[in-house]
Formats: sequence, C-alpha cells, structure tokens
Amino acid sequence: MSALRTAYSVAVAVVATLLAAPVLVLALPFWGVAFLTRAVARRLEPRAGSWRDLVRFDPVVGWRPRPSVNGYFAERGDVFHVVTDAEGWPGRVGVGESDLVVFGDSIAFGFGVDAARSYREVNPRLRVKSISAPGYNLVQELLLMQEMAPRLAGKLVVWFIYHGNDLYDNLSPFTGPYRTPFVRERRDGPGWEIVTGHLNPAPWRYSAGRYRDWQRVLASLYAPTFLAERAYAACDFLLGEAKRVCDGVGARLVVCTLPSPLALGPLASRLAQHCDPPEVFDPDLPDRKIGEFCRVHGIPFVAAKPHLSPRDYQLPDDHWTEQGHRRVAEILRRLHQEHAAGGPPVRVPGTVVAEVSGGGQ
Repeated sequence: MSALRTAYSVAVAVVATLLAAPVLVLALPFWGVAFLTRAVARRLEPRAGSWRDLVRFDPVVGWRPRPSVNGYFAERGDVFHVVTDAEGWPGRVGVGESDLVVFGDSIAFGFGVDAARSYREVNPRLRVKSISAPGYNLVQELLLMQEMAPRLAGKLVVWFIYHGNDLYDNLSPFTGPYRTPFVRERRDGPGWEIVTGHLNPAPWRYSAGRYRDWQRVLASLYAPTFLAERAYAACDFLLGEAKRVCDGVGARLVVCTLPSPLALGPLASRLAQHCDPPEVFDPDLPDRKIGEFCRVHGIPFVAAKPHLSPRDYQLPDDHWTEQGHRRVAEILRRLHQEHAAGGPPVRVPGTVVAEVSGGGQ
C-alpha cells in the first residue's frame, strides 16, 4: 500500500506539473520584465548621501559644503536634490550677481527639498545667494560675513536666526561629532570672545550637550533661565559684530528670525511642559529679545513667526516644506523691494519690524 501511495503521489505531481506548464510559460515573460524593471530602476535611481557626505572640514568655521555638488541626499527617508556652486554654497547664483545674500544654517541651505523648489529659486525675478550649511551656528555665519565682507558691499544681507538651535549652539564647542566655533564670556574682563582654537578634523567625544535632552534645552530659551540669559547675551554680542561688518562695507543687514515648529500653535503647549513651572514658558520671548537687540544696534528686524505654521515644516523634522519655502520667499521679496526703493523697512503684513535710528536706515 505504501508503494501504491507513493506511485499515486508521483503521478499526481507529474500531471499537475504538465497542466501548470502552459501557465508557467505564459508567466515567464512577466516575471522577466519585472526582474529587469527592478534591476534597471536600481541602476537609474539616484544614490542618496547624508549631510555628512555633503561637507568637508574647514579650519576657519569647522566645515563647509563641498563645491560643485549636483546630487541627491537623504533626510529621514526623504530624498532631495542638492546643487552647490564652485565655492560650496547652495545654488548656482554667485554672490556678485545676487540681489540679496542670506546667511543661515540647514534651513537657509534648503535642506529637505529639491534645490529648484527652495526659497532661493521659487521667485525667478529675485536672485538670492545663500551662504549656509547644515549645522551652522551664528558664530560660524559671522565668521563667514567677516571673510566675505568685501563681496557684500552694497548688498542687502538677510541673517536667518532660527530659534530651534541657533541660540544654544552659539555657546557649544561642537555639533554632533563636529567641532564648531563658539562664544564664551571673556576671561580678562567683561564681554564675549569667539573661540576657534579647538577646531580640527578629529570627532568631538567629550560631552553630549543639548542632544541628551534637547526639548528641555529648547524650552529653557523661552523662559527666564540662566541658559536663556547667557544665550541672549551671546546673541546680542554677535548681532553687534555683524552690524559692524556690514556697515564697514556699506551692506545693509536685516535680521529675520525663524520660529521652531515646536513653539507654534498647539505644539507650544507641549514644549511648555518642559519648563518648571510650565506657566513661565513664553513663545514670543525669542522675538522680543532679539527685536530689542536689533533696535539698540540699529538693525531692521523681521519675525517670520506670524507667516509660518506647523504645516510649513516637515514634522517631526524642523526643515520647511515647499509651502514654507514659498512663504519665506515672499518675505524676502518684500524686503528686497523695500531695499531697492531706499525707504524705511517694509512692514511685511503680520511681522514685527524693529524701529531703527538713522544709522540703521
């Protein structure tokens, strides 16, 4: 019986194979096409690097973007196109032919969207040059202003200050594994000084900084804390230095603050829970403090906060969506319009522009 069962099973298997053969023959071309399609797609799809592939060590500011990049990079699963010029700065427009120059960090770089859809490109009638890189703090941006000062003569210079990390990062000697210029209170008297002596290609391995509890650190900048006091004092120092650089070459400096999405709308109440007590959390504190510094220094000041909502950010990331880029491009258009007309700062609807004395006009 066992032998009969085996023979029967073999016979059934042979018959089933013969019956299925025409189906298999018909299916083989489809399987082949699918295989070839996947293979070609893998060959044709862009290879995406990370922002660490985008930058190289620099002894002055810690790192700079690589020059003449035309490729794809990934951030939190999103792939986007990046273009840099011969110096490594985003976009193909040079400083010389630009209508205005923006200084900033990864937000100003346009990280997270295709280069053609960034705030620099969406208005073809406005030539915007961005001097920026992922991870930059205000100290690095000031050093670049000083380096590039002769090329900024007569230009409108817009300094993006992002509440989300710029204020704290000015006090930190590192960003992730990278060593960064920072400011500290002078040891030989009152005031602040820029520190760069620790810059070298070796990774930073000595502390975790804000990365250990970054939401608590961020929340503390919206409250009357010791960290906030130092961070705003350092920012005041840097603003004064930037004003001197721009005035020295006849450039016009405008400060534009950018809110963290975590301090907008309903997200702000969650961030406030990291303050003790939550009631001391003030979502307008950064703009109020920086606006006052700008008033004293005679720097026109625009807060972008009224123009932006959490929907303009790639949450949980803090880079802008394409819509966010379009909104900021409109702010820049109005600022350039005012600069070209030679009048007082344009009061972009919904923003706050600091009153300035004659020297800042």
